Amino acid sequence: MKTYIIQGNPIPLARPRFNGKYVYDCQKKEKAAIASVLRLMHGALPMYEGPLLMTIRFFMRIPKSGKVGPLWHSKRPDLDNMIKLYSDVAIGIIYEDDNQISAIDAAKIYGYDPRTEITITELTKKG
Repeated sequence: MKTYIIQGNPIPLARPRFNGKYVYDCQKKEKAAIASVLRLMHGALPMYEGPLLMTIRFFMRIPKSGKVGPLWHSKRPDLDNMIKLYSDVAIGIIYEDDNQISAIDAAKIYGYDPRTEITITELTKKG
């Protein structure tokens, strides 16, 4: 089990953009920045093999008004789009393919220190 912490506002996966007949990725810089942080934290460890549990917590910035109500963040961006960006960026760094993720425990919550915390746990092969 290993935890990776990416400082800064969590971001969702954006839809592909079209420029006439070409499709381009408008998030190349953000993905490259996240990938470099993951590479530094993962270091020389081998990539995980087999089924994995991804526990991911998105700590969202508290609004300037300070009014957040409950601890849970229930506004945009969508949780599933955020999971997709971070699980895709980790391919080839933490694990070989995101199809190894057999279970996900995810949440968006308010926090004073915006960040994303990803914990990867190898699951037993016996179930």
